[in-house]
Amino acid sequence: LLRRVERLLVLHTGKEEPVGGRWSSSPPLALPRDGRYPPFELSASCSPGQLASGHQSSGHRSGQLVAAKVGSWEVEQTHPSATVVRVLGEAGTAAAESEALLVESDVRLEPFSDEVEACLPPADWSISAREIARRLDLRDAAGVDIFSIDPPGCVDIDDALHLRTLSPGVFEVGVHIADASHFIRPGSALDREAASRGETFYLVNTRANMIPPRLSEDLCSLHPHVDRLAFSALFTMDERANLLSTTFAKSVIRSAGALSYADAQERLEREGCPEPRTAALQTLGRLAVLLKGRRAANGALFLASSEVKFELAPIEEGDASGPMSLPTGMALRKQQAAHSLIEEFMVLANCAVARRVAEAWPEAALLRLHPQPEESKFAALARALEQQGMPFRASGAHELAASLSACTKPADPHFNHLVRLISTRCIAPAKYFRSGAVPREQWLHSGLAEPTYTHFTSPIRRYADQVVHRLLAHAIGWGAAQSEEAVESEEEAAWPERLREL
Repeated sequence: LLRRVERLLVLHTGKEEPVGGRWSSSPPLALPRDGRYPPFELSASCSPGQLASGHQSSGHRSGQLVAAKVGSWEVEQTHPSATVVRVLGEAGTAAAESEALLVESDVRLEPFSDEVEACLPPADWSISAREIARRLDLRDAAGVDIFSIDPPGCVDIDDALHLRTLSPGVFEVGVHIADASHFIRPGSALDREAASRGETFYLVNTRANMIPPRLSEDLCSLHPHVDRLAFSALFTMDERANLLSTTFAKSVIRSAGALSYADAQERLEREGCPEPRTAALQTLGRLAVLLKGRRAANGALFLASSEVKFELAPIEEGDASGPMSLPTGMALRKQQAAHSLIEEFMVLANCAVARRVAEAWPEAALLRLHPQPEESKFAALARALEQQGMPFRASGAHELAASLSACTKPADPHFNHLVRLISTRCIAPAKYFRSGAVPREQWLHSGLAEPTYTHFTSPIRRYADQVVHRLLAHAIGWGAAQSEEAVESEEEAAWPERLREL
């Protein structure tokens, strides 16, 4: 037990069985929410009165949820011991139960340390004239209308788009990604903390940020009508979505609008509208359809997932991070063309970046692959479908995609969705890898039908993207220094060599 439990456990204090009709009081026992573990004796400093204020009911005494670290289990102890690290709150309350879910998932919850906060820019920070001069300035570029598309209420906006017509039938598509790496210097306390947390985790009514909100919700987020630093991928494409050229640049942008998916969808469906942004969206939509069709022809897998959206109502109860909300309603999220538009251009950018960093760093590029389907994993599903008169093959991505498309019932429009949903449980997850550690023929991301792929488009909420941003910056000659505002540290200067050593 001691060897296995290295992470924190969530314990329910004061929740013990009565012995002879009386409650045991010393040492106090706490039951883990994970039933695979035995009751724990809390350390002597944690008395029932300090942690639990409940009453006897149904053979148990209600109390508080605590995050605890497993201690010792001596020969003379009936139960292992545990030390309370943090009191989460009263069991059954939204704040405590939400935090318990994150603790059980090994998600970092504690506030950012003073050392991390000290890495943030001063309160009056703004983009300097010298920094602007180093970058591609798209704020007032002719014909460039930059906008983002996100769920309602999104505050950590990673990406934005623009479309500019260069000549009849030829377009420039800009994919602009928040340049969080400008603020996260390699080897700094902020960098180490972001790497430790790994990514931002979302619950229904709260989230655990990878980087401090000052960056994720403000300085890095591509809010409209404010100047922001970005890492831009500029694609020249013809009207058949053929890629003519690709350019990467550190940039300064000013988003002109933040659209919700519903807003974008309504514009995509408009007819005869001369408004420039709507026309640009509709052109992007047509290009996205062509890009998706091309991937489908190459064997991309379009599986199903039941995404839900919640209606939230604020409640008085909260925690140190602020007020919380409780869900009051739920509905399935409908996948529409606006979602597909964003997905396709993010895939386009990720693939282009993957090719560039793999070329520049043949031994040390951080890439992502998705192994080919294993037919044995689909055996039960294949037998069930064959009983329905539907042959099912999954020896490769092409065969699986064809089989999924063929599994339809005219009288049951939900049947194909169900088959695709079950298939997601039969496929191995994608994984990161170092380019020099895997043979080139195994780099394929079979789910997307892309030969080379990485993650570039979510640097605010995913640390892997931070690494890729640094690789790309060096690949385009930006240099190891993140900005002009500080002298390059030894840690930063050593970054290219460290990557090669990996």
